[in-house]
Amino acid sequence: MNIPEVDLAYAAGIVDGEGSIVAHVAEGLYGHQTMAHVTVANTNFELVEWFRITFGGRVKPLKIRNKRCKIVYQWIISSKDEIKEFLILVRPYLKVKSEQARFMLILVENIGYRGIAEKDKMKIVKKEILVEKLHDLNKRGVDQESEVEDGFN
Repeated sequence: MNIPEVDLAYAAGIVDGEGSIVAHVAEGLYGHQTMAHVTVANTNFELVEWFRITFGGRVKPLKIRNKRCKIVYQWIISSKDEIKEFLILVRPYLKVKSEQARFMLILVENIGYRGIAEKDKMKIVKKEILVEKLHDLNKRGVDQESEVEDGFN
């Protein structure tokens, strides 16, 4: 992939502000599986389509919860190869989600391909730890423990 540096920096900025780097573990029909995704959601179709054309993946509209709101489009990559290639390209430019990208790169190196359940207990534990670390990095809001006492409570 020969993508101009300015486009990689732009993509990283969009991921930092409008994107998600997430994973979850599920016990499915075929056993223990780890799912990973990198997404960008935006009301501008041209933006998410640019991601699809430039980096692969797919674009889908999200369900509208309020009829007065614009349609939100989501670019998503979920194959381990696409995730790895994309994050290696944009990670040097990420400011907010660099740690999520680092843990996701470790995770995708340790997950199998779709439809293949993990049987090795040590690998399962390692993946669960990495997924939990991603969840911790993606938490919203203020941690109760880190809230500063302001005298108004």
